[in-house]
Amino acid sequence: MKKIILLVLAVLSAMLMQAQIYSLAKGKLTNVNDFGNNYIEVTGVFNFVGSKLKYFYLDYGQDNIGLSPDKITDEKGVEIKLKSTGAMINYFDKNGWLLIDTYSFGNASQAAMRYIFKKKLIKTTQ
Repeated sequence: MKKIILLVLAVLSAMLMQAQIYSLAKGKLTNVNDFGNNYIEVTGVFNFVGSKLKYFYLDYGQDNIGLSPDKITDEKGVEIKLKSTGAMINYFDKNGWLLIDTYSFGNASQAAMRYIFKKKLIKTTQ
């Protein structure tokens, strides 16, 4: 009986402990997971020298896409500084999003890369 209760608690806690990503754009703090979308797109704008991330836009289905750069924050609105591509990809991965595609675009003054993420599925056993 103890094993069944522990298994049920483990499954419930895994379902409830879904990682959260918060976006702060134009002074509005939004929990990206509240939109219930399975895909998000991150457009990172970089310096041509090196891979330093200047800023990025986050498209998770909201109305004001690309009007101002987004900031990734914790639930209290404190910014989480993502200074490189690797830091950004790892952050999204740790928070329940799987990188599935990338493509680049840009012009003479700046380079940009788009990253498509899919929400990871939570596996449950029966």
